[in-house]
Amino acid sequence: MISRLDGWLARTIFWPIIIVLCHATGRSRWLVGRACRFAWMCGFVLLFTGWTWVDAVMVSFIAIVVTVPLGLIPNMPYEASGPFRFMWWAIYATGCVLSVILTSPLVLTQSFNIMLRLVHEYVPTLPEVPPRRPRRESSARGRELVEAIR
Repeated sequence: MISRLDGWLARTIFWPIIIVLCHATGRSRWLVGRACRFAWMCGFVLLFTGWTWVDAVMVSFIAIVVTVPLGLIPNMPYEASGPFRFMWWAIYATGCVLSVILTSPLVLTQSFNIMLRLVHEYVPTLPEVPPRRPRRESSARGRELVEAIR
């Protein structure tokens, strides 16, 4: 049941987003996934409050682990697991519920940040990025305008 729901979420929500990002940037799905993970890390650092030395050391280590592969091996495939995606979905759902209860835009911003992480997690489930479709022929009126300008 959960795996069917996960597959449906991948096909319906995340694959179109990943494909659009790949086409818009002209980059591989692996680079787009790593860039989303990097954006998630940046958002986490910006939104986290109450830093202690232990937090700073842990987050610095995670930031290095996230940043180095983005620069050194951006197109290398990586794996993601279903239970890990389920954990991120649980965190996202909790954040959305808390944002409604607390009416806090900060919690909703954190939930959006988790969505970046989910994009990273769904990249390995995409079989292959289809090639970009050519643009449709412009209408007759559009062709006339183009000819008039020339």
